[in-house]
Amino acid sequence: MHVIEIANPVIRRADPTIVEAALTDARALIEPTQRAALDALPADVRHVAGLHLGWWDAAGQERQTGRGKAIRPALTIACARAAGGDEAGEAAIRSAVAVELVHDFSLLHDDIMDSDLVRRHQPTAWSAFGVS
Repeated sequence: MHVIEIANPVIRRADPTIVEAALTDARALIEPTQRAALDALPADVRHVAGLHLGWWDAAGQERQTGRGKAIRPALTIACARAAGGDEAGEAAIRSAVAVELVHDFSLLHDDIMDSDLVRRHQPTAWSAFGVS
């Protein structure tokens, strides 16, 4: 572990392999619940959300790239674990998915407001399907 001293406090940087493992774990834990949440949406909204998430392209073809980093779900699950929650408890996973859905909405909105044409190496949802 790397240690940086600033004045008196010691700040430790996390081992990058531990961080990557936490992100990978969070993505794996939330994906089934996240997919179930999207499956409950009307088909046209589901298509937009799936494109935004990088799960498929504008034509609906499955993609294997473009998945998000899952920082927020990883932090949500880590907080639940730190508070004494189950390792991968259902409530922690649902909360992590909720946090990620709110974040994804903010990205969709941001893309429209900034007129961004590309996100995760593909057309933004609004540029593929229109603002409405």
